[in-house]
Amino acid sequence: KKGYFKDAMKWFKKAERLEPHNLKVQYAMGNMFYLKGEYDKAISKLEYVLNKGLDDQSVTDVLMSSYNNAAVACYTKKKDFNKGLELVDKALQFDPNSEFPLSTKAELLFKMGRVKDAEEYIQKVIAVKPDTEFFARLGCEQQELDDFGLAKRYYKESLKLDPNNSKAICNLGLV
Repeated sequence: KKGYFKDAMKWFKKAERLEPHNLKVQYAMGNMFYLKGEYDKAISKLEYVLNKGLDDQSVTDVLMSSYNNAAVACYTKKKDFNKGLELVDKALQFDPNSEFPLSTKAELLFKMGRVKDAEEYIQKVIAVKPDTEFFARLGCEQQELDDFGLAKRYYKESLKLDPNNSKAICNLGLV
């Protein structure tokens, strides 16, 4: 709940004033900013922690997710595709086979009109983890680009994984 975040952040800030270089406090604050959806602040804290030597899987996981979610915000809210691409590339440096940054990069490239580049990342996502919702989303994007043949292909792929995916069924009917 929001009250808990506010309360927790108050304690983290107090701990930070007492020990400004305590990496566990900085990590906790970065994690809290991530949970609150304040990705720029999360990235700042987590990069600091990583650069100061707390190279731990939980730090890199949250930092990778922060970069990815900030990239998503760039194309959904800010329409800054280049910044989104820069951020998602940073996420992929931690794990080049992570499905979420790969799909984010594919979506960014589609929105930038770089369809062939996007297709390369789509194939990577499919190789890592075929997902019915991912295929349905790709179908919708292709439908918006008036590429009904490719939209059909993606909807059918979605239905191979989940024959009852109503979104894919309905949109397949539309195309």
